[in-house]
Amino acid sequence: MTSGVEGRDLAVARVRDELRRLVRASGKTQRAIEAENRFSHGYLSQVFGGNMSLTVRHVFGILFSLDESPAAFFARIFPDDQEAAEDLSEIRQKLSRYDTAIRELEAKGLVSPVSDPESKD
Repeated sequence: MTSGVEGRDLAVARVRDELRRLVRASGKTQRAIEAENRFSHGYLSQVFGGNMSLTVRHVFGILFSLDESPAAFFARIFPDDQEAAEDLSEIRQKLSRYDTAIRELEAKGLVSPVSDPESKD
């Protein structure tokens, strides 16, 4: 996992690249978006080229010009990994319960012990 300045720079690059992609796909010119937001002429070219800092105010201005939901935008480029971790945790809990149930059935003699297919008997 990346942290600190390097992580910040990678995250900003992801935002910048996705904004560039959205602008290109929108059918609007960069100049039209600049005019709507009262950005200086050439601002987006400078930002997308990495020569000028991208501010939060400008990110939202671009998104609103493109009728793009900020929540959807950020969720797309920074998906929540917590959901995947919770799914994995739930699977582990279920496997543990199943293993316990099988051991109980084996102890009662209701099922035969399952041999490990990878073991070399």
